[in-house]
Amino acid sequence: MQTMILSEAKAQLGRLVKRAAAGEPVLIVSGMTKAQLTRYEPIPTEPLPPPGYFNDCYADQKALEAEARRGRLPKRRRAAER
Repeated sequence: MQTMILSEAKAQLGRLVKRAAAGEPVLIVSGMTKAQLTRYEPIPTEPLPPPGYFNDCYADQKALEAEARRGRLPKRRRAAER
């Protein structure tokens, strides 16, 4: 791993990025602060579940539709009650 101070790294940033992309990490130091320049490796993602996978997790669809037909909405509180 190569270590450089910030002022040197600014002048050679293009070369340092190429080194990091090739897999060689570079440590950049500015006072007591240290930063590491490394190659970005994307994190593999999980595939999405198929349609209908979570259907069993919800309430009975007929019961939900019946509640919607009745128009049951939460009662609004008056401003004085708040």
